[in-house]
Amino acid sequence: MADASFQQGVGLLALDGVQTQWLTGQGTASFTLLLSIDLARFEPNLIAKPDIGISVRAAMLETGADIVLGSGFVSEAHSLDPVGLLHVSGSTLSPLEPYGYTRILGFNDSGFGVVHRNAFQRDMFTSAFQAGPGIIEKGLLDISERDLQRPMYYRSFVALCHNGNHQQVQLGITTVPTHLRTLGQLLLQHYAATGAQCQEVVNLAGDRQAVLAIRAGEGLLYHGDIETHKVTLLSFKRGS
Repeated sequence: MADASFQQGVGLLALDGVQTQWLTGQGTASFTLLLSIDLARFEPNLIAKPDIGISVRAAMLETGADIVLGSGFVSEAHSLDPVGLLHVSGSTLSPLEPYGYTRILGFNDSGFGVVHRNAFQRDMFTSAFQAGPGIIEKGLLDISERDLQRPMYYRSFVALCHNGNHQQVQLGITTVPTHLRTLGQLLLQHYAATGAQCQEVVNLAGDRQAVLAIRAGEGLLYHGDIETHKVTLLSFKRGS
């Protein structure tokens, strides 16, 4: 289960433009936190530190970010090299990997988008990175039953949703290890029950890389490791 202090802190959280929800259901994926971010109030930023990395705590101190989700890449014990596309503020720091994960998650002034790696063009997004797999693609579960034979890990993910012409981004983390297929099934059940139009859900690097941190007054609410250096982190900061 989720740490009791984290659950309690989330329950008391009051951030304008952020809605929090714990998903309910059977199985380990039930302990999944969703943060729905109003992009009219929060500005996204892709924090990237190839070769040297940056911790969640340091990233939040340096940038003033209110929310940070990680990690964009799996970091080996002695390597902080991104594997796959890393495109930040118009500059490509790492090339696309044609045999790596299939999803490219990015954003620009118009909002967020997800494309297959074969459809990516350099001018599509201001910032983008290669991630995956796609848990939900075009509204359908895209994780096979074979996933249930693999180990369970902590998961962090990004969902892109629409309410009419208004886009919303959901950030998620599981607070116990789970299978991607189990998580995808729970998300589809949740979206069907609530009527949410969330067509794309992309998995980020899991296990020890999965982390979510939220600024709460003078402190931080977090699940995962906020001290270990990561290659990339997706952050959101309240706009002016």
